[in-house]
Amino acid sequence: MDAATRSQLHEAGFRARWIFPNVYELPDDMPPAEQRQVARDLYEHLRTRGVSADLDQALTTELPADPPELTAADRSGTTVRIDYLPDDAWITYAHIEGPDQALAGAVLAGAGFRQTETGWTLARIDGEAEHYSSRAVTALRTAGITVHAHAEFDPDQGYADQTQWVQHPMPWLDREEVLEVGRQAQEIFEDIATGRLVLHAHAHDGHTTVAVGSYSPGQSVHLHGEDYYRTESLSFSTADEALSDFTTTYGAAVVAGPPPLTPAERRVLAALGRSPLAQLPVAPPAPTPPHVSTQPSTTQPGHGR
Repeated sequence: MDAATRSQLHEAGFRARWIFPNVYELPDDMPPAEQRQVARDLYEHLRTRGVSADLDQALTTELPADPPELTAADRSGTTVRIDYLPDDAWITYAHIEGPDQALAGAVLAGAGFRQTETGWTLARIDGEAEHYSSRAVTALRTAGITVHAHAEFDPDQGYADQTQWVQHPMPWLDREEVLEVGRQAQEIFEDIATGRLVLHAHAHDGHTTVAVGSYSPGQSVHLHGEDYYRTESLSFSTADEALSDFTTTYGAAVVAGPPPLTPAERRVLAALGRSPLAQLPVAPPAPTPPHVSTQPSTTQPGHGR
């Protein structure tokens, strides 16, 4: 990213994340409609300058019209119940009742919930269901909406975000840094699941899964890790460069295509109504060197918390 692009991002209101300086985001307190407009305007400015940019599909869909203004009495009649799925403590769901369902849904979406056929579901690859459910509980109450939540993530019932991971692969990180790594892993997972990031090949480096892929459109990257600790380790201008460096680094361990879905990935995809049995897309343009194996990997990644 050149200096001019960084300057344009800052002028538009974006700020770099303190752990990942190449990742920029808008302030949480900026209204969603304003965030969308800022992102769209920036996209057009970057394209005008000839900078390669990709506008997420979610930003091209118009927001629903603003509902009629409701009084505090109306909002007090809106209730949201948030709880764990009966058979999965990694996933939470929310059920909305009352007149102000649009506001409640917007707050839930801001905390990471996604609308599915069965309601609002929070299914995250980083395993931080309690943290983000707690954020939703607080935001809903701040908006004047009544919330009935499980004690495990209800601040009014003693919840405090003091999660400690068992055998975390990055034990030197503090709690805020762990959340930041998890958030990046969540974004990578969503980009892969939606096809925005397509994986060309993968390998096992003796410790964890590594992969190489390309954003469409955008740069190509090397990925390191699985599930909640997957990160972008290197970036390249083209898929050819990324794949060439990947095969040079990992040699005969390289297997064409994306790695097998982990149990956590299958669980999250199923909860969001996406078939966990479907193979993730494979990008056609990147060439496969002759020494790259096309046999499925037999390594089964896992994690503990």
